[in-house]
Amino acid sequence: MKEFFQRLQAVVEVEDLRRFARILMDDLTKVLDGHEIVVRLLDTKEREAELDEDVRKALRTNRVWVEPETGRLQIPVLFQGKPLALVAASPLHGRALADGVITLLPTVIRLSLERLLLYKIYITDHETGLNNEDYFLTYLRKQLVAVNRPAQQRDGSPQPLSLSEKNSHDGLTVVLAEVKDFQGLEATHGRLEAIRVLNLLADWMRNAHSGPSCLARLDRGRLGLCLPRIPLSGAADIARRVSLQPAIDAPSGLPDIRLAFGLVAYPQDFVEDAAKSDETTVNTVDVAGLMVAKAELALGQAMTQTDRPIFTFRDVLNTGGRVVQVLPYNRVVVNLGRLMGAREGQVLGVYDAEGNVDGDHKAELVLFDVREDFSLAEVMNLQNSLSQPAPNDRLVLIGKSPEDSPAGDTETRRQDQLLGIPDHQGFMTRLAELNQDEERFAVFLIRVDGYDRYRTTMGHLESDRQFKALYAILQEDMPTECMTGRFSSDSLAVFHPGLDNDQAREIAESWRDKIKKRLRQTASFGVAVFPCGRFTKADMVSNAQKALEHASFFGPASVAVFDSVSLNISGDKLFEARDMDGAIADYKMGLELNPDDLNILNSLGVCYGYLEQPDLARKTFARVLELDPDNMMAHYNLGFALSIAKQPKEALESFQRASEIDPKNFEVLFNLGKMALELDMEEKALEAFQRAAAVESRKAIVYRYLGQTLIRVGRQAEAEEAFKAAVRHDPEDAPSMSQLGVLFLEKGTDLDVALSLIQQSVDLDPTNPLFRQRLARALAMDGELKEAEVQYRKALDMGVKSREVHFELGKVILDQDRVDDAVACFEAALKVDPEFQPASEMLAMIMQNRDGDPETDSTTATEES
Repeated sequence: MKEFFQRLQAVVEVEDLRRFARILMDDLTKVLDGHEIVVRLLDTKEREAELDEDVRKALRTNRVWVEPETGRLQIPVLFQGKPLALVAASPLHGRALADGVITLLPTVIRLSLERLLLYKIYITDHETGLNNEDYFLTYLRKQLVAVNRPAQQRDGSPQPLSLSEKNSHDGLTVVLAEVKDFQGLEATHGRLEAIRVLNLLADWMRNAHSGPSCLARLDRGRLGLCLPRIPLSGAADIARRVSLQPAIDAPSGLPDIRLAFGLVAYPQDFVEDAAKSDETTVNTVDVAGLMVAKAELALGQAMTQTDRPIFTFRDVLNTGGRVVQVLPYNRVVVNLGRLMGAREGQVLGVYDAEGNVDGDHKAELVLFDVREDFSLAEVMNLQNSLSQPAPNDRLVLIGKSPEDSPAGDTETRRQDQLLGIPDHQGFMTRLAELNQDEERFAVFLIRVDGYDRYRTTMGHLESDRQFKALYAILQEDMPTECMTGRFSSDSLAVFHPGLDNDQAREIAESWRDKIKKRLRQTASFGVAVFPCGRFTKADMVSNAQKALEHASFFGPASVAVFDSVSLNISGDKLFEARDMDGAIADYKMGLELNPDDLNILNSLGVCYGYLEQPDLARKTFARVLELDPDNMMAHYNLGFALSIAKQPKEALESFQRASEIDPKNFEVLFNLGKMALELDMEEKALEAFQRAAAVESRKAIVYRYLGQTLIRVGRQAEAEEAFKAAVRHDPEDAPSMSQLGVLFLEKGTDLDVALSLIQQSVDLDPTNPLFRQRLARALAMDGELKEAEVQYRKALDMGVKSREVHFELGKVILDQDRVDDAVACFEAALKVDPEFQPASEMLAMIMQNRDGDPETDSTTATEES
């Protein structure tokens, strides 16, 4: 094994321990059962020098030191003789180790480091030292699990929305960055120089974002950056800053570095994918790959642009389309497919390849057959007969709908080549003519379940045969006054006059059952019937689409007739896509169909709360409670609305009522505790957090709040256990780690453990000034005055305006015998708070010492003269 590591020139560094400490701790936990384990990294010579002589001797000899007074073990961690860390293992409740365990610990450490090193080799790109693609995808899948939730459905009905979800929509973003013409750079300047450029790009990306992330090399000249809890706007800002770096600090001797960036966000760019999925949970393996693929589509656009280095996935559909091929019969192939967000019926403006897209377009295209990575479109509305689309023409998504086409324009009536029936645009045009004189009619949309998967598996010929057989079944008892059209690649549409809701459902279920018995593929049905509320005849196709999405909630081979639930589901989809106006419009229309629909009322109230319109939210939730006084979600969401409206007492009452209805709901108990804590009702908050921590669906964050509450009621020992639980359940919970370190500081017996914990919190979140202030305080207590001063000044540079920071910095400087600088700090503390007594007392003490110092008086007199 040693020869293998040497051949790869692989070593374990201190940073590797910081990054993969969990591997070491897991291995030690197996043999040190009943011990509390803390890893203290020896990342500077000073940290090693400050150790006791007995511990330093243990490091030199690679032997475990047992402290006689406490029984705590000090376990050296060395790799090839180099000290990396010191593990402190403190026995709990007087538990002793089994015989022989201590002598085995160095071997356990060695094997653990080898395991760590193998993992590092496995996930590392050996040219750049960055993470590789496998680790990047693993990290991305882990983050998707963290942000993803099961689809909001139950028995075909949407689950009630929660107003607290407005705090959970950060999702995550992937940024792909590529050095343009990286292959040419390798050819002209050599591989080593090209790798130097790639590492330089990696440094720029690290400096642009200091929070939790994963940076990896995905291809020869391409890097990937996964950003948890960073919205698309924040990721775009990072890309913009990095894109400016080559002109600012690219070293001399390098060729011009040109960069391109592709961005994708989850879940914003996956709303349509989730809606079309038959699964109740998202397959994170598929989504991770799809997320990278979507970012690559955006990156591909950026790579071809000379004046626009940054593309988001949404930009691909909006402005990144191109005409690929011109076909007969006014049809074209475009480079936009389902993967890019293209959907049947979308309208695109056509512009010359190098023309200005701000002017008038020369034609319009309507997408009618959308595949994974390309689409077929029909040409409409030519500006003149000479302005025909040409290959490589640019496409821009525009707002006009195909229904705006003149109803009598026979040129827009097209035929589907497979079935000989109207295609999408032909059906829409003919439907506008047929329904003019009809007082009652139904529109059916029939979607083949798993069409793309079946077509890929069985081939186009077999898939086409199945589609023809489906059409034949529909035609067996189709009245002559009906019309059938090819609505999309996987769907048919049927216009059937003279039906009401019950009749339409009966026909759809009859067709569904025949297809299920006679064909390999099942089909789902969405049905819309006119008249329906205030909806117009032109709305029926859209309503049928919403009913088809409603049917998908039941799984394959399902039927749904458009109703208020369809609008509830449609509104929820728009809510997930952050289209609040669209969601509210659908919810309101749903209430017109069913004014007492509790779920829609709740969802509408959530939208108002999300838009910070608490009065409307309260009014809506109050209506729910009029209809159902024991509706837990209404009480819960009302509590949120009241908290937004700065009415904490009323909010507390709502959360309390929700907890009485559902006493084991984590979210209810957790927010009840938070509101009680805000009102300084510590005992009530403590009870709520303890109950929340006891439920199976608890989240790790509850332990942090439980610890904070226990501190406020003066139960430090229990708070310490709560923060330990917080860190154990979430090793990246920097606030809990920092606060736990503070508790150790206050105990005064575990300074090295406290310093290690607080340092780790700063490493996890370098942007938090409070963590830096605590680190500075710990360093000062450990005698590291210069380093403490550095950390205090960093906290001030981050914008902290705290009297305590100025005061503590002054004390550290005064301990270094720099009296004048200390005076300036104490005066700064008084500028923040003129009544701050400790600063006044320190200044008075300094002035008194000066007045009593003859040397100081003599110097002052000389200066005055």
